[in-house]
Parts: sequence; structure tokens; C-alpha cells
Amino acid sequence: MDNSPSFELRIIRVAWAKQDIPLAVEVAQYPIPLQPDGTGWIAEIAAYPVLPSAGGGQLAVQLPPGAPAPVLIAADDRPVPMVPIRAPDGPEWWIEKGKWRNAKNGNYHDAPLCRHAGDARLQVGDDRIRLQVYAPGFEGGDFDALLDEFRNGAWQLILEPSSPTRGTDRRADGGVDPVFLEAVSAFIRYAGRALDQPHRELREVRELQPIERVRPHTGTFRELATRGAPRRVSGRGHVASFDTPENRQLLAMCGRLGRTLRALNAGAQGAASDFIRRALADDDRTRLMTDTLGRSKVDARGLERFIAELESRLGLYGVAKNQLLIGSGSAQGAELLVIDNPMVDAARGKPGFWGIGVWGHGKRERVRLNFSSDTGTLASVFWKKNPYGKRNCYRLSGGFQHVNHGQSDAGDWSIWEVRFLNSIESDLEPGLRGEIDSLRGRQASLAQRDFLEFLNRRDAQDQSRDIEEAQRSAERLRAASAIWHGMVEQLTPLAHQVSTLETRAKKLSVRTARHSAFTGSMTYVLNPDYRAALGAYRRALDAAGLTSSQLDGLLRLEDLGILDLPTIYERWCLLRIVAVLREHFHLTPPADFRDRLLGCVTGQGTLSLRFAGPATGRDLLFEYQSGLPRTDRPESQWPRPDFALTVLPHSGWDTDTEPWSGNRWDADASAHPRLILDAKCKPFGWIGDKGAGPSLIDELDELIARRGYREPGDNRVFVLHPGRGADSGAAGSAYCHYGGAHLVPEAETRPVWDQENPDHRHGAVLLRPGVSDPLARLILMHLYLGLDDSLGAYDNRSPRYPLICPACGGTEMMDRPPPGTPETDRPGRACWCRACGRMLVWNVSAGCGTHLFKLGGYWTFHETHPLDPYNICCPHCGDYMPIASEDPGPDEFDRRYDQRKPPWPR
Repeated sequence: MDNSPSFELRIIRVAWAKQDIPLAVEVAQYPIPLQPDGTGWIAEIAAYPVLPSAGGGQLAVQLPPGAPAPVLIAADDRPVPMVPIRAPDGPEWWIEKGKWRNAKNGNYHDAPLCRHAGDARLQVGDDRIRLQVYAPGFEGGDFDALLDEFRNGAWQLILEPSSPTRGTDRRADGGVDPVFLEAVSAFIRYAGRALDQPHRELREVRELQPIERVRPHTGTFRELATRGAPRRVSGRGHVASFDTPENRQLLAMCGRLGRTLRALNAGAQGAASDFIRRALADDDRTRLMTDTLGRSKVDARGLERFIAELESRLGLYGVAKNQLLIGSGSAQGAELLVIDNPMVDAARGKPGFWGIGVWGHGKRERVRLNFSSDTGTLASVFWKKNPYGKRNCYRLSGGFQHVNHGQSDAGDWSIWEVRFLNSIESDLEPGLRGEIDSLRGRQASLAQRDFLEFLNRRDAQDQSRDIEEAQRSAERLRAASAIWHGMVEQLTPLAHQVSTLETRAKKLSVRTARHSAFTGSMTYVLNPDYRAALGAYRRALDAAGLTSSQLDGLLRLEDLGILDLPTIYERWCLLRIVAVLREHFHLTPPADFRDRLLGCVTGQGTLSLRFAGPATGRDLLFEYQSGLPRTDRPESQWPRPDFALTVLPHSGWDTDTEPWSGNRWDADASAHPRLILDAKCKPFGWIGDKGAGPSLIDELDELIARRGYREPGDNRVFVLHPGRGADSGAAGSAYCHYGGAHLVPEAETRPVWDQENPDHRHGAVLLRPGVSDPLARLILMHLYLGLDDSLGAYDNRSPRYPLICPACGGTEMMDRPPPGTPETDRPGRACWCRACGRMLVWNVSAGCGTHLFKLGGYWTFHETHPLDPYNICCPHCGDYMPIASEDPGPDEFDRRYDQRKPPWPR
């Protein structure tokens, strides 16, 4: 074979004029490297290949002149049709001819080969190429680890250990079900006895026999005629055979039970390893905080995004201010008005705002100014507060036309139409410039000391609490790992003994059978060992709660060939979500959840499970592949996200018994916003990455703007993704966004859905083997906010549902800190988890009254200041919130938030 191939493989991107007619072809700069393997070539290709200049691409083959058409064979030996294409003035390329698809960014021919991990084959003339398609976003054995977790996760559903992280089906011994163990042991005992004296049958064979006692067959006389009268001739003989239907069934039972035990053992080993891996991650977190005690690691990307957002605000302020000053009038007709605390809205039919105004002649009153510009322009200029809660004051010079006036208990009020503005002065513009310059200086200083920032005294105390919580979490995880390891010790010897039985049966020349259908032989009625072995086998499956079809489905997971990446990742996410709901939050699924879940994992179909949480006062409806209702189309055309989680009041939970009770929530799921999760196995870059490859912003735009996942009910929409490479887990914050701030910092380039108040409505979280805390944090956020109606409520009502500990999922709280906690560590509105001692603080935003929850630097789902991981940000108004030292009384609250009952007319 020549050292250089006669063909070339590249990634290309085709723009189509219409079906089967290419418009343009963009070709990767370099060909795909080919490595000889002795019989042909090997080419490694990433699934979802990307051209840096054009986006997603597909595999293409360029042939030498006169070469026959290439032949592409998928991993399951299915031929894949290929078609030649040629762009104007370009070479000819052969590509996979997939189905014609309609898409927002242009229609195209699909290329499913590059969405699957596995090996495919390509024949080009006499050259054979093995195409190794590997999973993007995973390196080395990462994807194998995901496959192992996917297989093991299904088998772990059968093992229900008594663990501090499990809320249901606990067993006192903390190990495998003793009924299952006894049944397997009985099967091993009786199957061994059966193989000691195996059932046999005599089978006719030809053998040499003395001529005096020969049992002739048709060839015996021919042999006598040709050989004369030898002393021994061939005749009919019989030998004992153990390859009987009864023994083949016994071997099949050994094989299936052996595979089951090995898979269960692997599942227990995987769970033990996973808990240890998570414990080691907590150890690393403890070590990092201990090594940097009194300091915190600043998120460099987050700081840059924060500065970019302030610069964008400043730029929009300048543009909007100039728009308001266009068409200024005469200085003679201008009046002076100083406005404090403007609140922009579109009430009374026109954009404008109420504020506390002082006229140039000294009169002070409530003033409403109506403008002819749009609300967005006004909101870019007139801010009630800056990001640090300081009120903005504006000095306006212009012409104002009187519309209405009156009096209220709070004093005089008047409404004016703005005819023109000559000038707008405020401390907002210099304040923003000063803040940006200060942050740029801090940024340069932090870069010189590895972006470590010193914490103030209170934040340092919070950091000490985070260290203690991480240490306790590591201890709990190690205890859970020990329980699973105990199960491994119980299952390993049994799996070995069953394997020994398989070996013994094969040595008896019993043929292997994958199916163990009952033969109906009387041997299984009359022989006590065969009868007892069959009974023990059935008892083992019953104890495991497995039907024969479910076992067949689980065993098929062990033989996965070609791997559909989206499906594998999606169903792995399905198992991880269920595990987090049960293990972290102790929610109780329906009694038949396992059978229904296994049906989805091993086959197809939708799933709807209502997890009960009596201790939390909340239930959670979990749906898989369920449709989002639409009134304008039939049910078959409803959008179907991968997962939907809806928080509902727990049956019997009565908020009317609480003094802070407000409106009762409807128990109907359609009345509540869902948390929509869509699993995407793509190598997304970090949040805000503008490099090549798929973008999380574009993916969210597809889900929200095109597919309409936010409807009905203003749903939360988030993407689950594996990140890009093994380092994604260490830099998890760069790949996670919980919707507490805008995804796009530059206001002028934000998509429409990102222009509203964030309100934790959209984002993305990292989910890959060994990294599940971001998912737990996201579900925690939905449990807190799913029944919370305090957005902009301006009231002092306490949360009506119990707080949930982010560290251990507990709901039993103490109103005093654990013994040994200094008195200075007792902020107002604080409580402590009785199970693990974690401190939780709830508060309200000073800017809008929205409930805020301070859960520590690691578990917080609110956005935090880039220079202070303990300074949380309101998702509704953007205020950064200091924690109040004590509860303000009603009078104080009314004084601070007098907008709750405005004295002016609406």
C-alpha cells in the first residue's frame, strides 16, 4: 500500500439553494489526518464537527479522477447513501445524503453520521478507512465514564441501600435485599447439584463393533461388501450427551443471572466511586478555601462581563440622553425641575415616571412626567438606583405642560407633559464612569495577585461556614460510599460462583442459549435439583422486581453498539435528575416509578412522576418528553422539551395556617411555571465565548424564540450540557448561568428574551460525570422560587414554604446557631439546618421587595458581585443586597418602601 492515500477527507459546510442543489461550500483549511493500521487507514472525527469560520459541518471525501463512488457503512453495518456535490468553480465532494430538514437559519440535508459516537467504515476504491467518531466535549475515557454511569444508573435502581442520601426504600442492614441474596445462593446450590449429576440423553453415533454383535446400519453391509469379513465393522452406537434442552435452559439461567450480578456489582462499584469522587471534590473545595482563608478567588471572566455591562449601560445612557434632547426649545421657556427616585413605567397611556420633584421656585411635590419617546429610551436614562442601591437625582431643564394636579395624604401631586428638554444632569453618568475606572484598576491589581481578593469580616465568617459545610458533606458522601462498597462485597462472591457454574456447564459441552424460555420438560418437575434451581431463579428476579422483558432491556444496555449521542446523553441526564431528586432532596417517587423509569431508559415513551415532599411542603411533577400545551395546533405538534419540572403545593399542606399566608396556589400543574431542561450533548464553550463552535446563547435562542419553550406560563428554560473537555468541571462557574443576571452583557446586542428583568428565567448548567452539584443547585432554585410570588411585591411577607438546606436537603431548621457559634455570626432572618448546621438567610431586595436567599458562597443560585461571592444580587431589579442586621418593623418598611401604596392616582 502506498504511504500516501489517493483521496482526501475534510470537514465541509454546505449551503443549499434548495433540495439537492448546493449553493456554496466552505472547506476546512486542513484535511483530516489519516493513520495507517496495516490493512487500511484510521481517521478520528469529532461528532458535531465545526468549521471555525462557518459553524457546524460534515464529513466529505474528495476522490481522484476516475475513482468509483465511495461506500460508507455505519457501525451497525447499515449502508449510508452518499452523493456528489460541487460548488461553482470548486472541486467535487462526496457527502452523506441525509433527510431534507427545515431550519431557521436555512434548510439543509442532515448528516446523522457525525451525531453518533462509534466506528464506521469507508471504502474508497481499494482503500479501507475506519472512521472513529468520538464524542465532543469529552476527552480520553470521559465518554466511557458517561456510558458506564448510564448503564450502572439503570442497575442501581434495583439496589436500594439504606443511605443518608436516600429518602425511600431504606433497609435496616444497609445492603442488598436479603431475599435476593438468599434466592441467588439457593440457585447456586441447586444448579451446582444439578451439574453434579446432569440430565443426559443417549444419542446415536457410528462406532466399530465386533462383527458377532454388530447393530447394522445402512453402511454396514456396504462395508462388508467392500472389505470382506473384518473382525470389527461400523454399527449403530449410542453415547451420553449433556447438551439437552434442560441443560441449555440451566446454562441460560446461569448466564442471565451471572450478567445481572456482574451488572449490579458494577452499578454498586460505580455508585461507591461516584460518592468518593464527590467527597474528594469537597475535600478540594475545603483545601482551596483553607489555603486562601480570608480571601476569595475572583471570577476573571465574570468581572470582565460585569464591567462590559456597565460600559454598555453608560453607552446606552449617552445615546438615549441625546435622543431626549433632540428638538430642544428656547431657553426662555425652560423651567428647572429636580427629580429624585424616578420609576419608569408606561402607566396612564404614555411612557413616563413618578418621582419626588422640586421646581426651580422651590415647590416640592409628587410629579408625573409623560414623554413622547419610548419606555426603553427613558429606562436607559432615568434609573431609580444605581447597582449599589444609591438613589439617583436628576436636574432637568426644559418645557413642561401642565396636565392635572391634586392632593393626597402624602401631599400635593401633579402630572406634566414634557414638550422639550434642554439639558439632563445627574450623578449617574460620572458615577458609572468612576465605577468603571475603579473596576478596571482593581482588575489590573487582581491580575498581579492571581485574582485573589480579601474578604471583609462578615464574608470571612461565611467562608468559615462554607469550609465546615464542605467537610461535613465529604463525611456524608464517604459514609454513603461505604454502604455501596458493602454491597460490592456481598455481590462479588456470588457473581464469581455463578460464573463458575457457567464454566462447568460449558465443559459438559452444553451450548449457550441467550434465552431461558421454559422448556416444559418433566425434568423440571421430577428432578428436585432442577426444580429448585428454576424456583430460586424466579425468586431472585421477583426479589429484584424485574420482569423478563425488563431484564432483556437492561442486558441490551450492556451491548450498546453505535451510540446516538443525543439519546445517550439525554437518558443519562434522565437518570441523574431522578437521582438528585431522591438522593439530594429526599423527594419520594410513586411506588411504581422504577418500572416506568426503566421503560423509558431501555425503550421509548414519555414519563410523568409526581415526587412527594411532605417535609418541604412541596411536591414536584417531573415530566420526560411531555408536550407543552398549545391552543393553535393539535397535540401531535406540541413542542416536546426533554424534561419539565413543576413545583406544586404538597397535598395537605395548608399555608392558611401560617401568619404570613397570602394567596393560595392552585394545585393544578398548568397554573405554575415549569422548569424546562433540554439536554444538549454539544461542546459548548464558556458563557459569553465568541469563538468557534456551538454557542449557548444561540441554543437558548432556538429553544425560547423558535420553539417557544417559555410558553405557556412564562416557564424557566435552561440547557443541560457537558461543557468542553475534562477541565469544564474545574471551571464550572464559566459554564453555568442561573438566570440571575443578563446572559449578554451588552444591552444593544441582547436577544429579545434577554432584555427583560432576568428573574432566573433562562440559563445553562454543566452536567457531566462527576459534576452534578450545578444540577442540584438549579433544582434547588426552582424549589425555592417555583411557588414564590414576591417578584417586585414590595411587602415584608416571610416565605410561606419551608426553607431547604442546600447542603443536605434537610428542612428542619433551628432559630439559634449550633453550640460554639459566636454571637456575631447571627444576622437577622437567619436559621440553621438541624441536620448539618448550615446557616440560611432570607431577605428582601431593597429595590423591589423580591425575596432573596443567602445560601453560602458555594450553593447560592443568585448572581453575586464578581469581587465578592457573598454579595448576592436581586434577579428582578439588579440591586446588590447587604444582609439586614434585624427585621424592620412594619412602620419602618412602609417608610422605606412607600411605593407599595402610591398616594398618587394610577
